[in-house]
Amino acid sequence: MRLAIICAGLLVLTACGQGAETRPEATPPPDQVFRFELTQQPDPLRSGQAATWVLALTNTGDEEIVAEMPSGQKGDIVLRRDGQEVYRWSEGRAFTMALVNEAFEPGETKTFELEEDELDVEPGDYQLEATSTAVPQPSPITRTVRVE
Repeated sequence: MRLAIICAGLLVLTACGQGAETRPEATPPPDQVFRFELTQQPDPLRSGQAATWVLALTNTGDEEIVAEMPSGQKGDIVLRRDGQEVYRWSEGRAFTMALVNEAFEPGETKTFELEEDELDVEPGDYQLEATSTAVPQPSPITRTVRVE
């Protein structure tokens, strides 16, 4: 009798669950949505001189993507030496506090320039990390750069 009640209960639960489950639409990982690239001028960088980093986001998908930019800051550059942060492009800068939506058509690339009037770091090798503030956010770019 107990077995019959358990079986009947399972049958009811199974029948009730048919078609009731909905799954959220899968969102592709940011790196499958955007290609994130970085160029810099000059290359190599020079201590005490101007520097420009150009962040490029490309929609690699087949559909339009609307990226949210949470402020006027489109990205950031950090330089580390021996694991210690010695430079952050955004430090001391003010940005507009407006949510901006940027539409990217399939294959479209948009660039954002981060300019520094005078790069105030000592000559040497640094670990650079470039980030985008776009949501969906691509993975940061990291590489070693030389400052002369």
